Amino acid sequence: MPNHPMQSHAQALNDISAQLARQLGRRLRVMRSRASLSQEALSSLSGITRSQICLIEVGRVVPTVRTLVRIASALKISLVDLVCGVAVEVTH
Repeated sequence: MPNHPMQSHAQALNDISAQLARQLGRRLRVMRSRASLSQEALSSLSGITRSQICLIEVGRVVPTVRTLVRIASALKISLVDLVCGVAVEVTH
């Protein structure tokens, strides 16, 4: 039996979300390393828990814009610099 169109759409959104989470996580890890900060130090500077930073870096969660702004501020970079290069391919 073919997939219901809403199920296909929901799966596509889940796939996009997972791609975004992985790419944001990799980018955060790179930018944190460039700043020579541990996850604990970034946590202290940003007010985001170390466990949340870890979950973002491993691609388990997509952070909110507010969280990204707090992290970018702690890294002393712009939000644009933090998310630069993060792109998700959407197929129809």
